[in-house]
Amino acid sequence: MTFARFTTFLFTFVSALAAQGLHLGIKGGVPLTRVVKEVGGVQPTDWRFTIGPSVEIGLPFSLAIEANALVKRPGYTLNRFSVRDTTLEVPILLKKYYGVPASPARIFIDGGYSFRRGLSSTFAAAESRQNGFVAGSGVQLRLAGFRLSGEGRYTRWLGLGSPITPLNVVRANENQFEVLFGFGF
Repeated sequence: MTFARFTTFLFTFVSALAAQGLHLGIKGGVPLTRVVKEVGGVQPTDWRFTIGPSVEIGLPFSLAIEANALVKRPGYTLNRFSVRDTTLEVPILLKKYYGVPASPARIFIDGGYSFRRGLSSTFAAAESRQNGFVAGSGVQLRLAGFRLSGEGRYTRWLGLGSPITPLNVVRANENQFEVLFGFGF
């Protein structure tokens, strides 16, 4: 490929992406399941919220790629001993929008892969490599240049059969359900 062809291809590709749109925002919500399972005297003490930045890149054919950096605060109590952590979940999703592209309300489905990392204490050592599959659906409203969305999301975490502490008692939940709300532009 000559330099002129490569430059033309690159310019065309970047122009097509730019025409589709880059959207930045914030997502927050409520987990409907706990990060830690309630087993053998373990009492989950999660802070019941999720929040973080979001970026979406529009693609042709009513498709988009979305990535989030969602922070959670899982924890547990075992025999009057409490542990609290901060985890970062990074789902990368392919979204498909349905409905008229110019309409103010559109429904969507999404699916992809998520990475979860513990940022401190027990979870950082034991859950350093959690990955899972994600699926969800929701609705997006476009009002006065802003985007508001509501979404139900399910994550199936892989490889959680082993305990997450050296005590072999505390176990992470493999299934995660949450409701998320987004605000973007």
